[in-house]
Amino acid sequence: MELTVMATRESELAKAMGLTRKAMTDLRNSLLRPQTDWYREDTKAPEAKRPVWITPEGMVKLSEHWGIKTVQVEAEKKILSAANAAEVAECTVLTVFPRNPRLVEVLLNGAKRMMRVRDNSKWTRGMKVEVRTEGGMSNFLIPLRNPRFKGKF
Repeated sequence: MELTVMATRESELAKAMGLTRKAMTDLRNSLLRPQTDWYREDTKAPEAKRPVWITPEGMVKLSEHWGIKTVQVEAEKKILSAANAAEVAECTVLTVFPRNPRLVEVLLNGAKRMMRVRDNSKWTRGMKVEVRTEGGMSNFLIPLRNPRFKGKF
C-alpha cells in the first residue's frame, strides 16, 4: 500500500485507511503537531466542527508510523464549473427571450439549442460563449461563465 504526500482531509484519510474518526483523531493528537503537521480549515463554523487537514509533513509522519511507502503527487488542476461536463464547446447567442429571464437560445454546431443562464439581461445577440452539456442528462446547455456587464465577461 502507498500513501500520497499532499494535503488531505482527515476524514478522507480515515476512510481510506479503514479507521474510525475517533481513532484517527487520537492518532493525530498523539503523533502530529498542530499548525505544522495538521491544521483546521478557516471557516465560520465553531472550532470543533471545522474540517481538519493533514499537511504533507504530517502525511510523511503517519506513513512512517504505519510503515507505508509515500508517493509524491502533483495536485491536478480542475475546472470546477466543467468538472462533470461531457463536452465543452463554443457557441453563439441567437436569441435572448424577454419573457423568460433564465433562458437564451444559442447556435451550437449548426443546431439551435437552449441554454440556462443566471440572468439573460446581460446577454446580447452574437456573443461567443463556452458551454458545457449535462452529460446527456438534460437538453439544456450551461455556460462556463455568466457575463458581469451587458455583452462582456
